[in-house]
Amino acid sequence: MKTVISKLCDNPIFLLMNPASQSATEAKKLPFFMYAAAPVGSDGQPMAPFQQLDFSPASEASEQIAVDGVANAVDPNAKHSLLTQRMAAPINAVKILRTKLNFLITAVKKSPEVR
Repeated sequence: MKTVISKLCDNPIFLLMNPASQSATEAKKLPFFMYAAAPVGSDGQPMAPFQQLDFSPASEASEQIAVDGVANAVDPNAKHSLLTQRMAAPINAVKILRTKLNFLITAVKKSPEVR
């Protein structure tokens, strides 16, 4: 396989995504695996087709904060996200206020004494 790829690229890199990877799940890592062309031995033949590389995706602190916030807000067993649950109370309060205002408007319109 390396001989075919080496015709197109001197130092090929192979990226594999395996969502069913048990090792990535146990290590709590992304299921991405990166491989590079193995070094050539003294006989001119590669030692192995590819060698696995250790890597970690680069990210900024703001990205990590955003991802952590989303991960904590989303409960896979919940019917609604944490954001939806937090917005329910203000929305209900606005609905109650609207109902009370509509009652007062109706009372003022129908009652000549209040005018």
